[in-house]
Amino acid sequence: MRKIIALSLFVLSCHAILAQDEKLKKEFEQRSSDWMNAWKAKDTALLHKILAPEFRLLSMVNGELVTTSREKWLSNGPYYILKNFRYYDFDIRIYGNTAIVQSKYDQEATLNGQDRSGTFQITDIWEKNKIGWQVVHRHTNLKTKPPSEQSNSQDHSDVYKTIELIAKAWSKNNLDTLNKYIDEEYVHTDINGIRSNKSEWMNYNTDRKENGASNPSLEFSDTEIKFYNGLAIVTGINSFSGPGFTENVSTESKTLLSFTQVLRKQGAIWKRLRFQATPIKSTK
Repeated sequence: MRKIIALSLFVLSCHAILAQDEKLKKEFEQRSSDWMNAWKAKDTALLHKILAPEFRLLSMVNGELVTTSREKWLSNGPYYILKNFRYYDFDIRIYGNTAIVQSKYDQEATLNGQDRSGTFQITDIWEKNKIGWQVVHRHTNLKTKPPSEQSNSQDHSDVYKTIELIAKAWSKNNLDTLNKYIDEEYVHTDINGIRSNKSEWMNYNTDRKENGASNPSLEFSDTEIKFYNGLAIVTGINSFSGPGFTENVSTESKTLLSFTQVLRKQGAIWKRLRFQATPIKSTK
């Protein structure tokens, strides 16, 4: 009788341990989603809570395994646009205060306008400390793209760098850079619907420089890049400080513009062919 009771207690104990283990595994599935939702929402406070100070990311970049620290990874936040994601096929092993969480992960995202969408194989290492469970390590593998798509990814990067270069040149009145990256057939349509060719627009920028106008802070958000028959179509939002277009605003003010740009490649560089913008709002 004692043996039967002992065996029953042992079985019940095993069931309790298994149930607790399954509950903890579900919690890690939720923690994984919470992490990416924080990344998507750019919730820096929550990200600092989830990621341990010693966190590092191992990932393949241009065929090389690259190590990224927590600080460097977090610094990409403003430029990383995560639209959708999905975790699945979890395999979670828990060893005391350490959890190994492996999964597949799909996302639709861009970094600096360059496509970062795809299917990843992910291994995350979580450690329990005085704060709670934190991620100390992530290793990701992205499914290899065909050569044609890899080339397109490089074009995404080059186009984004070009629109940033032009924006910074405009904000600081760098006329030489503007002249280099503006197409000879350029047409600029301002918020009032007035169209200017390259010569007219460059004259406007010369006047800006002579009058001392500048926009020291200029940022991009919600940037998307599509390619059609050798042209790059870029849409997004510009946020900049300094003089606005619809009113006289102080240097502390910010203006938001929704824009469309068209670029085409000439030789080794992309040049802006068309531009049109619409003001969203000005904030103080």
